[in-house]
Amino acid sequence: MALDKKKFLTRAGSAIIFVVFMLACVLYNTWSFFFLFLLVQFLAMREFSFLLEEIYKVKFRRLSVFVALGAGTCIYTFLGLLPLKECTTTYSMLAVPQLFYFVGMAVGLIAFLLFISKDKKAKWLIAGIGYICIPLALLYHLRLQSLMIPLFLIFTIWINDTMAYLGGSFFGKRPLAVKISPNKTIEGTAIGILFAVGFAIAWGQFHPEYAQVHFIILAIIGSAIGTAGDLVESQLKRWAGVKDSGQILPGHGGALDRFDSLIFASSFAFIYAYFFMDCVIFKLF
Repeated sequence: MALDKKKFLTRAGSAIIFVVFMLACVLYNTWSFFFLFLLVQFLAMREFSFLLEEIYKVKFRRLSVFVALGAGTCIYTFLGLLPLKECTTTYSMLAVPQLFYFVGMAVGLIAFLLFISKDKKAKWLIAGIGYICIPLALLYHLRLQSLMIPLFLIFTIWINDTMAYLGGSFFGKRPLAVKISPNKTIEGTAIGILFAVGFAIAWGQFHPEYAQVHFIILAIIGSAIGTAGDLVESQLKRWAGVKDSGQILPGHGGALDRFDSLIFASSFAFIYAYFFMDCVIFKLF
């Protein structure tokens, strides 16, 4: 597979804007992180509804989509602000009992999609909550546990994606999943994982707060599970018959295109970090 220079330069240029904005929100404080991914889950849920429309050849009423977006936002807010692990970071400006109002609203909105909505396929919108909203809420808990964990996970996924793309362009011969994503190769995927693990080893040298083995495992989760997440989203787009789930930045598609790997890897990274990694205050400077 030859390197598409024009495509690569377009992706690189728009990526600069994207990276600056995203890192600013990730690094500033926990609330900028929370609202960044609140926006991401909202956009990704909207794109998920679009994919379902294309897959089932239907057109959802605006009310059904609005209800699904509301339910997803309520679940994200509830789970994200619910204290799951005792850390020094303040979890929420809301008392825990108040958070359960979001559960009540979510249950009501989901019940509407299941029993009241006239859209026959509206119930499938609920799947987006488990696919998108819950993992992103767990990603926020990684931020509360330590800035280092989601920051490392994001960098790992970026490195894996970039090196898998370049490695596949120059050395790729055997397709990884030809029916789902014919441009992904076994060679490119292996190169991406190797560079991700190498980055983890280097990262661990400068951040002794955690044992290096933790970063290696997170790197494998971010690269391997992240690649699986990319394939899942590619399959959804293939069923829908579209190239991108949306349009945010040139060459990068929509929010679901941009965050598919992170969304898929977040739940697995949270499970590992919750049980095996302690809360650590991490300062960049």
